[in-house]
Amino acid sequence: MKTYVHDIPGRLRVRAERFKSHPAETEELKKIVQGLSGVTFVEYRPASGSLLLRYDPASGAGNQVLMLLSERGYFPEESSEAINPATKMKFSDRVVKEVRDAATATIATYVLEVLIIRFAPPAILLMLPFVRKPGARV
Repeated sequence: MKTYVHDIPGRLRVRAERFKSHPAETEELKKIVQGLSGVTFVEYRPASGSLLLRYDPASGAGNQVLMLLSERGYFPEESSEAINPATKMKFSDRVVKEVRDAATATIATYVLEVLIIRFAPPAILLMLPFVRKPGARV
């Protein structure tokens, strides 16, 4: 089994062969992870070799857990490409990216609304001659 990491803000799932082959060690790791600041939930499933945790995205606990697993050798060298590039990004960089994306979407929406409000009425007036029925009064 290759190492698998799925990280979205507030939720991290890691699957690794070592979780299956060393359940006692993983239970100890689970206790350590539960003690980290910002971690609200940890679930270990020995049958699937999976560790799931929920955490406060503002705490940076997801990155702390990934660093802890890396330091303890849970990510073999050949499986490093299995880690999602978004999880390699520093927490502060991820926050900046999310704020930038949200601001861009907000500005784009505002500009579109302004364009509609500004140019829609004149465009409708230009189209009226084509829509009017002959002999109809305005």
